[in-house]
Amino acid sequence: MRCGWALLCLLATGLLAFQATGAIAASAHCKLIKLAEFPVTLNRGRAVITAKVNGVDARLIVDTGAFFNMLLPDSLPKFGLAAGPAPVGYGVEGATGDASIRIATADHFTIMGFTLSPVDFLVPEHGDVAGTDGMIGENLFSLADAEFDLANGVIRLFRAQGCAKVSLAYWAKDAFSQIDIDRIEKPDYKILGRASVNGHPIRVIFDTGAGASTLITQAATAAGVSLGGTTGQSVHEGGGIGRAKVKTVVAQIGDFTIGDEDIRNTSLRVGDYDFDNADMLIGLDFFMSHRVFVSNSQGKLYFTYNGGPVFKLHDDAEAPTSPPRTP
Repeated sequence: MRCGWALLCLLATGLLAFQATGAIAASAHCKLIKLAEFPVTLNRGRAVITAKVNGVDARLIVDTGAFFNMLLPDSLPKFGLAAGPAPVGYGVEGATGDASIRIATADHFTIMGFTLSPVDFLVPEHGDVAGTDGMIGENLFSLADAEFDLANGVIRLFRAQGCAKVSLAYWAKDAFSQIDIDRIEKPDYKILGRASVNGHPIRVIFDTGAGASTLITQAATAAGVSLGGTTGQSVHEGGGIGRAKVKTVVAQIGDFTIGDEDIRNTSLRVGDYDFDNADMLIGLDFFMSHRVFVSNSQGKLYFTYNGGPVFKLHDDAEAPTSPPRTP
């Protein structure tokens, strides 16, 4: 697939640096240069940014779990688009299964005041994301260090200079937490880190496109989590771009640890998902309860706790969750 996304090329070469509102000094030698800032709103439990496709307003989900930018099939007519065949072998695998894809090419795409043309979008055969037109994927956000300050309604992209051994949680006056993450790179563009459930190590994917954090059944069982229909468990049915619907239950967790955060006597959704070599999706609920800085340049993820429930347990209300403890 061609580069298409000229904005990505601009970010990669640093040509948006003129937008910086000033460098943030993290140390005598470390500077963060702000490249871009995206206002974010919440829509039906999804983080959404606005753009224009062929001059028409578009609402796009911020989806760090998506490897490329997508438009949903039902949204194509409003943009005057038709989808054509994708290259042989292209497909999309989501948490709810595989989906075939097509390609739609917009004559113009406008984001952050920049108009780009032409621009390719993937079009999955199915999408369960009502009220939105598509997704902006991690292929955009991984081209810089990305701060997800979603509780305050903004995503910021930075270029770090001279910051190899410096904390990039620049807003944190006191304690912050950090974990190592794998290199974010094509073709998957996944933000992969590690945590533990009841002391059992797990691999986690940070996915803002998932409304609620979810643990796979196999990992829950290995960590000694009871799934035997405990009184008070609730059942949900999750969907996505795949064809399948997956039922999840809310299960009691004795201890969830990520970095220096230790959350005792909490609950998590558990379901029979396949997260592609990971045990858990850390979803938008975590990003709303934390300020998160994903540093692809360092291979680290920094975060601080904002307050409130860490995990979304119910579709209609938030159930109590013990706050995390830090040293």
